Amino acid sequence: ILRTIAIVSGIIFLILLLIFVFSQDRNNNILDEVQNEELLLENLEVIVITNSNCEFCQEDLVIRDLQVLLNQSNLTIREIEFDSLEAQQLKEALLENTLNFDFSPIFMITKELEAHQLFNDSQFQALFIQANEYYVLNPQITQIKYTDELLMLPNEKISIGNPQGVQITYISDYFCTRCNIMEGKPEIVEQAQSQGIIPSNFSAPIPQLLLSSLYANMSDLSFEFNFIPAPVNENSTKAHKAVFCAAEQNSFVQMHATLINDNNLNLNYTYNDYLTHALTIGLNESNFESCYNNEAEEYISATEEYLVEMGISSLPITIVGHYPSTEIIDSQTMALLLQSELNTTSQN
Repeated sequence: ILRTIAIVSGIIFLILLLIFVFSQDRNNNILDEVQNEELLLENLEVIVITNSNCEFCQEDLVIRDLQVLLNQSNLTIREIEFDSLEAQQLKEALLENTLNFDFSPIFMITKELEAHQLFNDSQFQALFIQANEYYVLNPQITQIKYTDELLMLPNEKISIGNPQGVQITYISDYFCTRCNIMEGKPEIVEQAQSQGIIPSNFSAPIPQLLLSSLYANMSDLSFEFNFIPAPVNENSTKAHKAVFCAAEQNSFVQMHATLINDNNLNLNYTYNDYLTHALTIGLNESNFESCYNNEAEEYISATEEYLVEMGISSLPITIVGHYPSTEIIDSQTMALLLQSELNTTSQN
């Protein structure tokens, strides 16, 4: 019996030893694969074409998010001055790819980026534009100089969504053509597509954000949408007063959509025209009139003061977390910016 027990014990020991050796080899192989993947990105370099005279260019925010996106805590960063000879040569390489970057900062990433495990993901690729031996961070994300003060929003704003989520701020006017493109005004979008200003598959981001806010539970949303009016003139102010008063009756999205889809909307609209829209979406007439003549006046005055202080003259301005942009952003880029902010928040 003892002999049998000894033999069985020896066999069990041998099996366990083989399992241990095999598992160690397998773990080493996995470790080697991870190490090899890291080695492939070891020479990854980010070249930042910067301007030392730009007081408010904050490259650090973009670098921070690149580190999170690429999962590379020790990115090699090399800064070169915008007017230097090397920068001029790099910009000439961009011009060969019909990319005219006459601004700073520019973020160029070496081709080691191709070894990244997410490189073939379509959303990941949308962040970068290939230019010869480099990948340039999408200018829709970086073509803006901004200050911390711009991110300090005024108290007077229309907000819908989850206050605990990423802050998305949209500064716009209903009679601004570029704004109308972002807002998906059908006739303006079609005209812009026919003129080649936007691609034929352009998807407007603002309607999607507003619809999400309208139909989802607030706590389920990952963002809060803040609307700040920037009326171009006194007549434009009327539209924004109407929208504010609709928001006072929890109908901002409905009034906004009504104005965007009104093909006859023009600067000659009177109070009665906006009242017609208000009644159509079911607003209380007495409350609307009182708001229009009182609270809305104070609201518009406060936002105009904010815009003057910030020196805002170009519309629209979209701020997603720490990313302000004066460009026309499509819904895919908006989603990427939002996801980037969410990733950064989770990392912190």
